[in-house]
Amino acid sequence: MFHTYVFAQSGNKVDFDRASFLMDRDLLKASIEAMRHERDTCPRWDADRSAQWVWAYYCERHLETYGEYFVPDVDPTWDRPEPLPSKEPEIDLGPNPKQFIRVLEGPLEYPQSVDRIAKQKCSGSALSRGRKRRP
Repeated sequence: MFHTYVFAQSGNKVDFDRASFLMDRDLLKASIEAMRHERDTCPRWDADRSAQWVWAYYCERHLETYGEYFVPDVDPTWDRPEPLPSKEPEIDLGPNPKQFIRVLEGPLEYPQSVDRIAKQKCSGSALSRGRKRRP
């Protein structure tokens, strides 16, 4: 591909390669062939045979074929994610919200097996050397 940017009708610079994934392959191929044909048979003084020429030609053919504009050409935000909502929607938990929300209070207590495994792993560490192990 061209590895270049083109100017869209919206006024934005568009990465041709990224937009080409959305293009109709047959129309894109026809646009490239049309550029080559004009270059070889009937060059004009004002023709710039580049990605911009192919872009403009493709967008015209897209409108003729599908009856709608090519989105990257007219939508300046086509490649940006939608903005996040300004605030989270409120959730109605009903008359007894404690039924749905578990609030952790106080220190977390681990089962004895987890505590025993942690002690075994730490027994060989540099911190525990020189100390006596608790039974």
